Amino acid sequence: MCLGIGVLSFVVGPMSIAGINAIACGRAVRKTVGISVMKILETVLYGENLAECLDFYSGILGLEVISYDEARDIFLKLDDSVLIIFKASKTLIPDAGVPPHGTTGQGHIAFRASHEELDAWEKKLNATGIKIIQSITWKNGAKSIYFNDPAGNILEFATPDLWF
Repeated sequence: MCLGIGVLSFVVGPMSIAGINAIACGRAVRKTVGISVMKILETVLYGENLAECLDFYSGILGLEVISYDEARDIFLKLDDSVLIIFKASKTLIPDAGVPPHGTTGQGHIAFRASHEELDAWEKKLNATGIKIIQSITWKNGAKSIYFNDPAGNILEFATPDLWF
């Protein structure tokens, strides 16, 4: 179904963080509709043993701790965003002033790293006993390494030429 917004008509469908990508009544369009380009402010992973996660993310990965509540969460500062590690069993309880939420199973996030940084991270992870699950050189020459955090989440360092 096509929807009209001003002079732009489009099908409600796929969106990207670089603007709105949709099929406009049968043809592809890319328009920014009077708002700034979206960026991710915060993202969440889940783990039950927050002390282990704190040691890993602040100690091994070197992320700055914004706050830590051993019973509920860790807030970690990245460049211009925040990574939150929630104890999933606690976020399902409606007592924190936000809607209950959570998930089970492994999550995934990728950290941006230059080719040189990726090599340095691989050496650091190996030196600290963190097993690299998989290393990939993509068809376009981009590279990724995958590894686990203590909660079993799949983390990745990827070179930005993977997407940009």
